[in-house]
Amino acid sequence: MNRIDGLQWGRGIAAVLVVLCHAIAHPLPSQPELTWTIGVAGVTLFFVLSGFIMVVTTGHGRFSPGAFMTRRILRVVPLYYVMSILAAVLALALPSAFKGTVFDIGHLVKSLLFIPAERPGSDEIVPVLKLGWTLNFEMYFYLIFAGFAWLDARQRALAVTLFFGASVVIGALTHFESPVLEFYTRRDTLAFVAGVWIGILHINDRLSNWEPLALAGLVAGFALVMVNIYLVDVPLIDLVSSVTLFCACAVLLLAGRVNRYADRVPRWFLLSGDASYSIYLAHIFAIGAVYFALSGLPYLVQIVVAFTAGTAAGFFVYFAIERPLTRAAQRAVLRPGRRAAAHVSPGAAE
Repeated sequence: MNRIDGLQWGRGIAAVLVVLCHAIAHPLPSQPELTWTIGVAGVTLFFVLSGFIMVVTTGHGRFSPGAFMTRRILRVVPLYYVMSILAAVLALALPSAFKGTVFDIGHLVKSLLFIPAERPGSDEIVPVLKLGWTLNFEMYFYLIFAGFAWLDARQRALAVTLFFGASVVIGALTHFESPVLEFYTRRDTLAFVAGVWIGILHINDRLSNWEPLALAGLVAGFALVMVNIYLVDVPLIDLVSSVTLFCACAVLLLAGRVNRYADRVPRWFLLSGDASYSIYLAHIFAIGAVYFALSGLPYLVQIVVAFTAGTAAGFFVYFAIERPLTRAAQRAVLRPGRRAAAHVSPGAAE
């Protein structure tokens, strides 16, 4: 797959939204709804992008599920393991520096295996590195997507839609005691489905036909988000649904109309997309350190410093850890031809 620069911008924007959310909310006892929405938008954008990219990278026909999962694991796991183990070690050595994370070996093992579990002392279903809850969804989506590898692209999209749609309906109608079932029947998975269908439009050269509708949907989605936050809960289209509509339309436009003007933007601007996975996983450590060290400064100053430090930490981790670690893992496992494919087809939640 040739890199679609518009999607790189999307990945960078998604990472920055998550950093901004945490830079604002970290010291607060509860998140303001607008701040929470910014974070949800960043995560949802990642999910839609992931669904799109998986379709585009696997193409029209069947593919090898084993090779597909190997590439995804090599891309996602190395850095996630490093950051998860770092979080566990810090929680053991400096427990007072964490708001809710505690060291528990069983919880750590489940986190590394992408098994949703309640955090010790809480009913919140999150891994040791709290941000990793999105990667649980990512790996689950990859697994289900690979399970339909024997179908062609359109049939696969329909199968994925039916599977996740049914799961969400069951989750809405059933109270599960199991954290795994409760987690994987949430409607977060529908963002991947949206991305899958946008990917189908792309591989069939039909994105441009839908751009006017996507532009209208983008405006409508933003308006619905504002109404849900500041006025009244909209029946049937609540805040999360409004954000998903907005992000799906944004990805369609990024892959189509925006991408056509990519050559007018400096190449260095794309670096935030390259580093988005590292920014996403590493920023919270820097933000926590800033608020721990600069607690006496005005709140607005703390936000600016925390946002800057979180983003900078992500770029550092990308160059110093993620890029060499991922390349080493790919060299150790993949044949030369497949290394290139793994390198140019990263998942969007990275």
